[in-house]
Amino acid sequence: MSVVRVGDLEMYYEVKGQGRPLVMIMGLSGNCDWWDPQTLEELGRDFRILVFDNRDAGRTTGPDSPYTIRDMALDTVGLMDQVGFEKAHVLGLSMGGMIAQELALGHPERVDRLVLGCTTPGTKGVAPSAEVLSELLASREGLSLAEVAQRMIRLLFTPEWVRANADRLPEALARLGAHPISSEGYMRQLGAISSFDALDRLRRIEAPTLVLHGDRDILVPPENGRILAREIPDAKLVILPGCAHGFVTERPDLFVQAVREFLLT
Repeated sequence: MSVVRVGDLEMYYEVKGQGRPLVMIMGLSGNCDWWDPQTLEELGRDFRILVFDNRDAGRTTGPDSPYTIRDMALDTVGLMDQVGFEKAHVLGLSMGGMIAQELALGHPERVDRLVLGCTTPGTKGVAPSAEVLSELLASREGLSLAEVAQRMIRLLFTPEWVRANADRLPEALARLGAHPISSEGYMRQLGAISSFDALDRLRRIEAPTLVLHGDRDILVPPENGRILAREIPDAKLVILPGCAHGFVTERPDLFVQAVREFLLT
């Protein structure tokens, strides 16, 4: 657990496991605590994993002005420099997948293989329903952590999974609620997402790519995964049945299996 200076930021990061370097980038408002410890332990048997808090999230500082997904990709490159990851596999979820796309496009020499989970090519992708979008964009000002967590549950998991895993929810909510993002930081990250557009550049991605998507994802509809797999040269698409946006929590076994098979073969 460390903090280093990257540009104007103080970035919090953790390095776990051993093996070939793997950078794992979390999504909107997320931080290191959002990764399931068992998942990191499983992947850490084969990879030296770098996880971190994006700008404005968790224990990483943020600016007072707007920024872009490309800025966040540059943060990631700067952090890789600081920890000695000259080249690595890069895995990004949701907003983290957007950051991973920009990283692969802008710094192809730093990316070995690319994994894009539950993400989108941006403004030209397929948007969620008006109801889901309204819930995502709603201000968090004045909400309690419990209220924010309940909102996240509806967006991240299927109702069936929530009912069947009531005993697991307290631990999951504790991780999701640890080191919460500020309302201002959340809106700045949303602003970065809203201006992201990689669709017309995807054919320039050189890294072998795996696209993972849940078929019940209401936050980033699964058609986005199909678009990414179609536009990125020779990309492999894996649709996870019965899974929503939070498939890493819903089916960590399928996630770890797909990632390990792709990165180790």
